[in-house]
Amino acid sequence: MKHSISVDGFGFRLRPVSVEDAAFIVQLRTQPRVVGTVGDTSKDVEAQRQWIARYFDRSCDYYFVVEVAGRPVGTISLYDVADGSAEWGRWIIEEGVLGALPSAILVHDLAFDVLGLRELRGRVVPTNKRVISFHRRFGAEEAGVQKNGACIGGVWVDMVCFRMTRQRWPQARKHLEPAAIVAAASLTQKFQNVESAHPTSPTGSTPSDGSPVSTNAEGEL
Repeated sequence: MKHSISVDGFGFRLRPVSVEDAAFIVQLRTQPRVVGTVGDTSKDVEAQRQWIARYFDRSCDYYFVVEVAGRPVGTISLYDVADGSAEWGRWIIEEGVLGALPSAILVHDLAFDVLGLRELRGRVVPTNKRVISFHRRFGAEEAGVQKNGACIGGVWVDMVCFRMTRQRWPQARKHLEPAAIVAAASLTQKFQNVESAHPTSPTGSTPSDGSPVSTNAEGEL
């Protein structure tokens, strides 16, 4: 849906997706490390533009681009918002950018503090061990396995489910914030170094943190 919500923190910004982001999204979602962990995506940029145009007409769906210093480095979303609950996903951060934890914190802040939701749900393909581990360390509750929860590459797969409540979030955030601050400091230092060495070049990325890819397999194209 079209919205104007943005949120900033830890050196990152979540801002609304636009049709102009289509090429970036295609590049992000069709990386070999991502394929098989998110919903199937066409490599056709025009098809992605059309998907975004249709997304604008959907209600209860908030799609964001994750930015650093105005440069897109990932995506994240809240969708299926109903009765104070929503799912978060479409979460992909460029490899080498320390953005997984900060972007996840920001989307939870948005859900609970801006939208006033009572819970956020996450789903992960069982083979995505890194993101399953992330959810556990993030403080989310495990909520079982959804059998045949998503179709990826023409095959129905189970989904591991997680849940974060509004009541649980303040304590979880307090525990997570120091690591996010460290990530922000590393990011700032890296960008300063890159800008000093290449003042006219695009902003660089941070050392790899094995950035997780999307927590869900929501259908894309």
